[in-house]
Amino acid sequence: MAGDAAASFGVVIAGGIIALTGAYVADPIVSMIFAALVLWSSWSILSESIRILLEATPIGLDMAKVEQTISDVTGVLYTHDLHVWTISSGLIAGSCHIVVAEQSVTDSQQILQNVVHMLEHNFNISHSTIQVEVKDCGGHEHMANNMHNHDH
Repeated sequence: MAGDAAASFGVVIAGGIIALTGAYVADPIVSMIFAALVLWSSWSILSESIRILLEATPIGLDMAKVEQTISDVTGVLYTHDLHVWTISSGLIAGSCHIVVAEQSVTDSQQILQNVVHMLEHNFNISHSTIQVEVKDCGGHEHMANNMHNHDH
């Protein structure tokens, strides 16, 4: 409302200048000043919208710290393919692969839940997709080596 009041005040001032002096240039000058004020006041919304559309990493989030904290969860050997982005204002999403030692499905599920809880509690990542991989069970390295050994 303050912006609308300022714009109305600017129009009245420009009108007064034009009426008194005939200087029609007052109108575009006031319009440009008002446009600059609108751009300045909306810059934070505009930049946040661009970051959301580009699915950029949230400002201030230390990805190395996120990766290290995930790896510090009991049962996680390491993590890879970590991506974190903002879906909308205040809603952060993340995805990654965690590698665990060979163990029961129940243990892997508990590790997964611990990682999800840690991401939400420590980094406000409230929507996470995590793929659990078991070390030395024919993972990506094995598949990549076999793909290159076939005759094509």
